[in-house]
Amino acid sequence: MRHLGNFKDWVKPHILDKILTTDGQVRPGAEENESSKQQYNEWNLTEAAGAKFYFYSKFEEMHDIELPINNSGNLNWWFVKLNPTYTFPLHQDTFKDDSGSVRRLWIPYQDYIPGHIFIYKDFFIKDYKAGDIFEFDDPLALHGSANLSSIPKVSLQIVEYV
Repeated sequence: MRHLGNFKDWVKPHILDKILTTDGQVRPGAEENESSKQQYNEWNLTEAAGAKFYFYSKFEEMHDIELPINNSGNLNWWFVKLNPTYTFPLHQDTFKDDSGSVRRLWIPYQDYIPGHIFIYKDFFIKDYKAGDIFEFDDPLALHGSANLSSIPKVSLQIVEYV
């Protein structure tokens, strides 16, 4: 995972406030491929045990997201909010485009809070700042997240098709 820099001025506090005060869409269902279906079934078991995470991708303020770094403009993006005790199990992303020309970014929308867990491969990423941009060196790498704190955890996920 590569750190591409910090762009704190790019983070929009009103969007963070909106996410912290509302519930978004509970994780979308499986796409039409076997890997997604398997993950969806595993996550349903996790949700049945009380773990949930919310997706936000319909904000009028961000219809055309513009990153502060070079990109192709062909982006899919969503925010994830993990409330206290919620988890996003270890998984590999599946992409609509299997050509291998995918760039995957993770952007925390808050400074690191003890208990906010982000795992990429075998690494626990911590001590990050709001607006840090991290690029997966392998978009198919195993990763996941959890929240052991008493404060919701918010991040922006971006997939760029290049």
